This record gives sequence, structure tokens and C-alpha cells, in this order.
Amino acid sequence: MFFILLFLILIIIIIIWNSKLQIEIQNLDISTERTEVIKRDFNIYLGIIVFSKIQIFKINIKKIKSKKMNFGAILDRAKKIELKTNKQEALIGFVKSLKYFKVEIINTDLKVGLGTEDAALTAISVGTIASILGIILRKQKFEVVPIYQGKNVLNIKLNCIFRINLIHYIYKTILKGRDENERKPSNRRTYAYSNE
Repeated sequence: MFFILLFLILIIIIIIWNSKLQIEIQNLDISTERTEVIKRDFNIYLGIIVFSKIQIFKINIKKIKSKKMNFGAILDRAKKIELKTNKQEALIGFVKSLKYFKVEIINTDLKVGLGTEDAALTAISVGTIASILGIILRKQKFEVVPIYQGKNVLNIKLNCIFRINLIHYIYKTILKGRDENERKPSNRRTYAYSNE
């Protein structure tokens, strides 16, 4: 009985170690030229992949209808947080969190249309964004197009699949968070600055 239990625990550890959290975004369409900035016909799927091929489950997050998953309330809360915090600090925090999670981008189809009131600023912005996306997405498909209309415009169309190692996520969120909350010892010597 003990060996069977030990064997089951070992199998569970191997499965978790080789599992990946997969997030799939389909038909996300954002445009500042419409009254409805984000079209509501997009889908976000969340699933777990084992051994990079076997999909254990796949669930459409938008179709979960429960009191806990009220997307309107989540968006309202995000807008309030955005108003309270500095946008630059929020962007730096988002980039740092992505750095910790080693995101594996499987498939991306991204089209960005960008326009500002100044044509020169539009050209510089498009070149900068295309360079940054080239570094982040590497061999993925993306397109950044300038829009010269003399007004501020942003259009984004996105289909993508990315994966995060489940064990890495568990370690960074649970174990690492616990370590950061514990008191860190001081490296200062007891009598380093005394003149006795």
C-alpha cells in the first residue's frame, strides 16, 4: 500500500513538473475609432498541456457565469487602479512580472495600426513599437502600420497562444512570495561604525 501511494505521488509530481498553463486569445479587436473600443466577440481559453502535446482541459473564461468571475466589475476595478497608479510604474511592474514567468509564445498573429496628430511622431512611434515587438515576439507574425489621419488612433487585432510552465508559476507565486514576506537578516556588522 505504501509503495502504491509513493508511486502515485511520484506520477503526480512528474505530471505537474511537465505541465504548462496555456492561454489562448482569439479575435481580440481593439479600436479607438469605435464607440465600443473592445469588440465583445473575442474568446480567451485557459487550459493545461502535459508533455507539450496532451491537453488535459480547455475552458472558455468568458463563458464562465458566476459571481466570482464578473468581468464588468474586474474591468471597472482595473480602470480605478489605473487612475490611482502612475502608468509608467504599472508598465514597469507588468514587464517585470513577464520577465519572472518565462512566457513561451507558441503562435501569434498581431496587427497594430497607430496614428498620432503629428506625422513625424507617428513614424517614430511605429518604428519603435515594431522594434520592441521584434525583440519580444522574435519569429512570430506581427505587423505595425502607420495611420496618417491627423488624429490619435490605435487599432489592435490579436490572435495568440502562449504557455507558462506550471511548476515555474507555482514556485514564483507561492514559494517566492512567501520568501519575500519573511524578514531578511541585516548584513551590517554589530559594531561596524562605533568609535569606541
